[in-house]
This record gives sequence, C-alpha cells and structure tokens, in this order.
Amino acid sequence: MTHDEVRALLLSFPGVEDGVSYGEPSFKVAGRFFTWLRPRLDDSIVVHLDNLDERELLIETDPATFHFTDHYRDHPIVLARIASVDPAWLRAALEKRWRRIAPRRLVKAADAARSALPPRRNPASVRPRPFGYGAGRLTEPSPKDAKERPMAYGDQPTITVDDVEIPLLGFGTWQLEPNDARRMVAEALRIGYRHIDTAWIYKNEQAVGDGIRDSGVAREDFFLTTKIWVDHFSHDALLKQAQESVDNLGATPDLLLLHWPKATPSFEETLGALNAAKEEGLTRSIGLSNFPSKEFRRAQALSKARLITDQVEHHPYLGVDQLVATAAELGSSITAWSPLAQGKIADDPTISEIARAHGKTNGQVTLRWLIQHRIIAIPRSTKESRARENFDIFDFELSGEDVQRIDALDRGERLGDWLDPTFEWDKTEA
Repeated sequence: MTHDEVRALLLSFPGVEDGVSYGEPSFKVAGRFFTWLRPRLDDSIVVHLDNLDERELLIETDPATFHFTDHYRDHPIVLARIASVDPAWLRAALEKRWRRIAPRRLVKAADAARSALPPRRNPASVRPRPFGYGAGRLTEPSPKDAKERPMAYGDQPTITVDDVEIPLLGFGTWQLEPNDARRMVAEALRIGYRHIDTAWIYKNEQAVGDGIRDSGVAREDFFLTTKIWVDHFSHDALLKQAQESVDNLGATPDLLLLHWPKATPSFEETLGALNAAKEEGLTRSIGLSNFPSKEFRRAQALSKARLITDQVEHHPYLGVDQLVATAAELGSSITAWSPLAQGKIADDPTISEIARAHGKTNGQVTLRWLIQHRIIAIPRSTKESRARENFDIFDFELSGEDVQRIDALDRGERLGDWLDPTFEWDKTEA
C-alpha cells in the first residue's frame, strides 16, 4: 500500500478528517484523535492506531516479519512492514479503533448502511478447516498460514469442533451486575473480543444483549454462549428458558450449555430437551458446563448432536488433564472459567518470572498458556483497562519450557465447587 492508499483508507471512515497535530499529519473523528499518518525520510509510512497510553501499531513499507521493540519506555509498539500487510487486515484494525472513538450516531448510521447492502455469503459456508490435528489441543498456525487461510473471527486463534469455530479467548460475565455487564460487553467487543459468555443465572443476559447492541459489532462477527440453569432441566422448562434467553439477549446464541450436571430429571430427558432446543432454532450448538468425565461421556452418548465443549474451572493451580483427554476422545473441547484463579496468579513467583522475560503481565502469560494448550479461556473484569490488557496476548509465544513450568503449578486447588454430591470430580495427580 502507498501513502495515498492508506490516507484514502483512513478517510473512508465516516466522520474522519485529516489535519495536523503536534506539527505532524494526523486524523480525527469528531475532534478526537484517530491516528497519525507519518511519511518518513526513508520513504516508509507510519500509522499509529492508538494513543501512547495504549498499544500502538506502526506500519512501514520495508519487507520484513513482525517484530517487537520498546518505545517511550513503558509503551510497547508493534512494527509491521507494510509490504506484508493485508489491506483487509489493516482496515479491520482501523475499524476497531474507529468504533471505539466515533460518536454512536456515526457508528449506527454506518451499520445501517452496511445492513442495507446485498447479503454476503454465509460465513459458515466458507470457513476453513481447523488448523492442527483434531479436537482439544491443536497446533498454532504460522503467520504465513494465518494470512493464506483467514479465520472467521479475523486473525484470532480459534478451535473448530464439529464444524463450529470458537474464538479461544472470550469475555466472561459471571458476577457482573447489569450496568457493568452492559458497559463491559460493549467495550470488550470494541476492544476486539469475539466471544461473549453469560448465563441465565447470572441475571445479566438482558444487559449483555444491550451491550452487544451498544458495541455496533455485527451479530455474525462474534460468538455468543449462555447456559440453562439446573432448575430448568425438565423438557418444557428447558425449552421455556432457552426461549427466554434468546429474548433477553435479543439474539440466538451460538452455544447453549447445561450449567451443572443434575441427577433429576433424568439425563435422558434433559439431553433430549437440549437437542430439541437446537432443532427448534433456539441455539446453533449445544454443550456442557461443570460435567466430570464420567457424566461427560454419558451425556454425549445420549445426545444426537455433538456437545462441543465442557466449561469447567481451570487455571494453573487446577489441572484438568483427564477432562482434556475425555474431550479429545469425544471430539469436543474444554473451556476454562476462572482462568486467572480469581487473581491468585498475580503474585505467583514462577509466572512473574516468565512474565518479566516476555515483557507481559502475569494475567497475559496465564491466558497465553491456556490458548497454547488450545483451551478456550473466558476471563472477566469490571475494568476496561484490564479487559484490554487480557486481550493483548496474540503478539508473543511461550516456550515449551515456559509451558511446562506453568503446568507444574497444578496443586488440585478448586476455588468454586457447586457439584451435586451425586457426582465426583475427576481425580488429579496433584
């Protein structure tokens, strides 16, 4: 891309105007700083996507691979050579920034204009085969492969189960009050999260739906999960709650989970109702939450449709190796709730040492550890700065030694346990 092409791209966003800031060419949206566009003496172009108190992205013309450096001490930047940058990728990055700062009226008008265009092909019909070698733990795609085979959710790593593609990093809403849930879901989607997790029992589904609409992100561009509470496991009650969740969210979820296993009503009745919810269009796929391996296998044996994940507590202090093996055996996946051990990882000396070596935080290293194991992670926060920090994990990779050191922290420490006494958790080696 040339300087003029990048300038034209910037000006294609509604409300964007070019001018001068601090004596250099810059662009604003309704008076708010959008980006710099700096021609350099060496005939390269520099595009700053964010202010210095956030992450910046610089685009240059010289051919090279991505690399990282320090800038203004504590403000890291990413240098991307423009000769190897996909224009569609740059547009997506710029749009994320624009949606975050543009007035809501501009965003809504742009979305309305887009929705009036002829419909695109269904993304599901053109999604690529998953990277790697099966369910559970897949290999990370190389940057070259990622460009040649773009994923349905941009360049975020995903896992594909039964032809359903799920972003490995999501945003959770457990214990978020409705006002916080609405605010944080909208901000998470603007930051770039493409997977939102909620549940009926969280009493914030409607707020989550409001946050989704506030974000301006198109429904087909993110993955949405909710859960059936245990009081609604009979056939009619399950279908009634599934419809209520659709109404609360204002959208059909991509994934509907059974929140905890329950002895009564029977598994046969509950799994039959869950499959009926899928068949009636109340969800696109189904799965489980907090099911030990024995119940996971039994549930899958009773389900006509694939149960595409089992969402359980998992963090460096609580391993789930047996569940991971069960998921792989059943062609499913594992999702980790409380992936940061409710903040306990913040003071862990092993994780701190690894984090310092990578110039990252303990939380970022822990989330990276999970997605390198191909575990879906759904951290939550009431702070926009923390949500942004948690999302910033796609620009580094843990070594095999790093991963093994974090694996070794497993001590069988469970922080939340509401399992019906009829059932037993898998035994761990810790």
